[in-house]
Amino acid sequence: MSTPHDPQDPSGVPGPPAYGSFPPPPGQYGQPGQHDQPNPYGQQPGGAPLPPPPGQPGQYGAPGQFGQPGQYGQPGQQGPYGAPSGYGPTDAPGPHPYGPAPGFGPGGYGQGGVVPAPVTAGAATSFAFSRFGRNAGVLIGITVVVGVVGSLVQLLASLGLAAAGLTTETVVTGDSFSFSTENLSYLGQIIASLVTGFVGGVGSLILATGALRIVRTGRASFGDFFALPPTWAIFAALWAVLSAFTALGPVTWAVLVLALVSIVVAIAIVYAPYFLVDAPRPPLAAFSSSLSMVGANLGQTVLMALIAVGLFIAGAVACLVGLLVAAPVVTVAFVALYCGLRRETVAA
Repeated sequence: MSTPHDPQDPSGVPGPPAYGSFPPPPGQYGQPGQHDQPNPYGQQPGGAPLPPPPGQPGQYGAPGQFGQPGQYGQPGQQGPYGAPSGYGPTDAPGPHPYGPAPGFGPGGYGQGGVVPAPVTAGAATSFAFSRFGRNAGVLIGITVVVGVVGSLVQLLASLGLAAAGLTTETVVTGDSFSFSTENLSYLGQIIASLVTGFVGGVGSLILATGALRIVRTGRASFGDFFALPPTWAIFAALWAVLSAFTALGPVTWAVLVLALVSIVVAIAIVYAPYFLVDAPRPPLAAFSSSLSMVGANLGQTVLMALIAVGLFIAGAVACLVGLLVAAPVVTVAFVALYCGLRRETVAA
């Protein structure tokens, strides 16, 4: 009778593995006998492979593993910030494997191209005519709405002042004629000027809100013009006070002086609606910001104002219909210059 074979005996037929040891690892599919190959990490007694030593992780793609040859990064190392991490082809230089990154296509935000906003009055005017061509319908429509509503409010205010007795009668006589006219009294003129200024302040904010969107994105809807800032009423009231100087002069020379003052004030606060619409701030801060911008860019601002006067005169000569073009073009031109002086980029 034979005795059991010692598994540690180098001679003879190998027997079953001893207690506490493990069988050698199987070979790869289709490659029998690979368990006889030496293990690069050494062997335990009994033929079992040692686990990989600490700090030496296995490689993806190494023989006997899943995947293709290659590895994720460098074992035990991390590259500096900004260096390619080695985590696949997306970090390799060259075109992104999934196509170009989302961006702005030609024609505006959301599709591509942006350009610097104009920084001169002439360039701003050309830019405004270009934008008007793309948004003629909505710009003419909002100009008509603002003009009609503003005229109705002023008419109702005049009728109310007349009904309140804030009028004076002026009699004009000649050799063969005599007639009388009723005009607003001095107090009535001040009140009427304040109403007109308030309506003008609201209208400036409405036009500024839509024009900022047109300049920056290329397009605006009718509803975009009415996204007014929360302090619009306070702003319009201050605008009214600053715009009512011409009604304060009781005599002709005072009216002329105050008219000049009104022109200076109008230029000084021309950018105030844009500052208020751009970011929530107290109305006085918007006026202060406008004054600072005008002071730093007085030449271009005055030139833009002169161009605006010329456009309004041309619009009035064209049977007043031209004002439907001149008014929105002037607004968009001032907004474009405002964006340019702030070194903004806008939709092409």
